Amino acid sequence: MIPEPQRTYLLELLNALGPAAQDFVIAGAQAMKFAVEKARGTKDFDFLLNVVALRKEPLQLAQMFERLGYTPVPESRNFQFEKSIPGSAEKMRIEFMAPEEYKREKDFRVDIQNGVHARACTGGSIALAQSDLHPIFGKLPNGDDFTAEILVAQPHALVMLKLLALADRYSNIRGPKEARHDREEAQTHAADIVAIVTAVPDISRFNNLFVALLHNFCRNPFLVFACCEFFRTSFARSHRRASSSTRNTWLPTCPQIGRSLNLWLERPNWRNALSARFSRRRNSSPWRSQWTTALR
Repeated sequence: MIPEPQRTYLLELLNALGPAAQDFVIAGAQAMKFAVEKARGTKDFDFLLNVVALRKEPLQLAQMFERLGYTPVPESRNFQFEKSIPGSAEKMRIEFMAPEEYKREKDFRVDIQNGVHARACTGGSIALAQSDLHPIFGKLPNGDDFTAEILVAQPHALVMLKLLALADRYSNIRGPKEARHDREEAQTHAADIVAIVTAVPDISRFNNLFVALLHNFCRNPFLVFACCEFFRTSFARSHRRASSSTRNTWLPTCPQIGRSLNLWLERPNWRNALSARFSRRRNSSPWRSQWTTALR
């Protein structure tokens, strides 16, 4: 799952966090390594944080990170930290995210503790609620054996987060200068979704969990509609380029989730209004032609 030398320093972090480790949930590409045998390589760790619990936590995270040798990444201003791995050219980098409902009024940041922030994440509460404990073992930097448990986002929750991230990149809210980067990130998210669903051992159970998860978005119908649109269009186009074995695994999933989304979206006055809003937003994007070309 987690290769060396990052495993050693993940264990070091979990050891230092103690009981507070239960308020850190691994998401992103590292979480895929617990579900996908040959997940894409990454050396950064994305954690979704339990904001309420950590604000009350007596352990001062900034001081603890400093003791372990971490320093804030300058351009991130306290939501990314990194340290050099001794005897190696590699670094250990950790990034913090949190549910967007806790973000500042006019900023994307979420205040966790003094000197520690998180980046607001749409749907972040999903991973906090839909996660499993996984054992991880190895050695600490001093050579001592160490075993810990870590919370990891469940596959259906991870797919939802990836869809929401795909929607964010597709919208290209960062402007034309970031269009190429957003396109590349969106393609990565689409490929990750294919990889996760392909590796699911019980696709029927996955479908049921995924559809049930959508019902938690009833307070934000536009978000659900966006997920539906990206699932049907952007993701479907990327999927057509996948291998035949991947297509055979994924295709049975599409109709069931699609039907459930249709039924759920058929609520009074939602569909037409949302469709018009989504269409205007998508058609006005300066990046639309690049995106369409890239995913054909």
